[in-house]
Amino acid sequence: MKTTFVVLFFFSVFFNACSSLQKWQRDAAAKRDFSIQKVWIQPTSRNEIVGFRKINRMRPLLYSKNNKNWIIQVNAFDGIAAYDRSSGREAWRTNIPNGAEASVAIVNDRLFFGGNDGVFYSLDATTGS
Repeated sequence: MKTTFVVLFFFSVFFNACSSLQKWQRDAAAKRDFSIQKVWIQPTSRNEIVGFRKINRMRPLLYSKNNKNWIIQVNAFDGIAAYDRSSGREAWRTNIPNGAEASVAIVNDRLFFGGNDGVFYSLDATTGS
């Protein structure tokens, strides 16, 4: 009796889960419409780079505070800059000899990162100074 109950319980759970999974797959497949729109493009270095190309390894940092919605990006050539998220306009730029490649950490509106010149930097996120 117990064995029959366990077998029936197992099959009811198994088939119910399969039908739920199939329904979820149908619903998910119907919503797979993905597109990318180009809003703006901004070079991150001050000057055009000709010759050897370094790889930018830094992940952009999103910063929002007091109506400032910026993307902060370091490049491996000449510095760090903040760009307005909606327009791409440069908000500020700080020159760093040989740029930086490491990701930036932010704590209490201070940016912390190491530069390719061997110096550890701490900048104000609102002004870049």
